[in-house]
Amino acid sequence: MGNNAADSVRKAVVVSGVALGAVAVAAPGAFVSTYGLRATPATKIMTRLWGSRSLALGALTLGITDAASRRTLTTVSAALGVGDAALILAAGEVAASSRVRGALTAAAFVAAHSYLLSQD
Repeated sequence: MGNNAADSVRKAVVVSGVALGAVAVAAPGAFVSTYGLRATPATKIMTRLWGSRSLALGALTLGITDAASRRTLTTVSAALGVGDAALILAAGEVAASSRVRGALTAAAFVAAHSYLLSQD
């Protein structure tokens, strides 16, 4: 790891991802309301599924010590974020403000993962 700035960003990304995932799993109604969505049984279960994915990725990242595995997981996480942003933006039936909030959240994680990939 050697790069203090990259290490700090990596820790912040992991903590943020785990925290968002934990809120999504534990309080999906509150989570979706921050994006301007109505909490329905469908949005709650989908939010919990997304949250469990974020928790799993965070837990895996915490356990990785070798650079090659860390780079692979960072690449996968960045790709998931790109996919999330694209799917969110394409959801025409969802209010534009909600799509923008969701896409910006995904884009922030993509930017952080891209920075980390450039530092490895």
